[in-house]
Amino acid sequence: MFLSTASVLGTRVSGTARRAGTVLVTLLGLLALTFFIGRVMPLDPVLAVVGPDADSSTYDQVYRAMGLDKPIWTQFGLYLNDLLHGDFGNALLTGHPVLEDIKRVFPATIELATLAILFGILIGLPLGVVAASNQGRVGDHVARVITLFGYSTPIFWVGMMGLLVFYAWLGWAGGAGRIDLAYDGMVPDVTGLLLIDSALARDWDAFSSALRHIVLAVVDPGPELGGLHQPHDPQLHA
Repeated sequence: MFLSTASVLGTRVSGTARRAGTVLVTLLGLLALTFFIGRVMPLDPVLAVVGPDADSSTYDQVYRAMGLDKPIWTQFGLYLNDLLHGDFGNALLTGHPVLEDIKRVFPATIELATLAILFGILIGLPLGVVAASNQGRVGDHVARVITLFGYSTPIFWVGMMGLLVFYAWLGWAGGAGRIDLAYDGMVPDVTGLLLIDSALARDWDAFSSALRHIVLAVVDPGPELGGLHQPHDPQLHA
């Protein structure tokens, strides 16, 4: 009994170690890919920090301070060391610390992702039930067509068509940004989620504006999420 238990534990530890090793190798590969893509981009990380009006001496000083005068593999080692110490550097586009940019956009990302997943579930689960309970009949074929549309239609094309029809032509949806400029900065920042914050403030005009701006981004991946959530359980078939 003891040997059997020890063998099972050994197998589990070995499997866990292999999975952890795979995760670490994958993470290291992603870090290397991110680093080297950043180095071949046509953006100058020094200019992102000092600005276009800096003199050559300031440019050279920052260039050396960022370690860009060192060999590429040395730069990668410094990059990994900074990551291990929680220093993610500055964003090339904004020049701000990466963590600050993440904190700024994270609430909007959570709000959008949550609503999109919920919308996809509301589409996918009914489609799955209809397809499973009407196998080979009209409901099954309709669900399959919708699912095929969700899998095959590029999200960027759906997004552009949505903006063209519902924003540019009909004016039903909002355009760029999370809210109209008239309400920007007017909603108290409690959770960072505009829909929740505007509802807590009972500012229903701002709530309506935020809803109009987010609805296309939520509905855009809806067909694909609906296709991904369609179950195929044979026990559901009639």
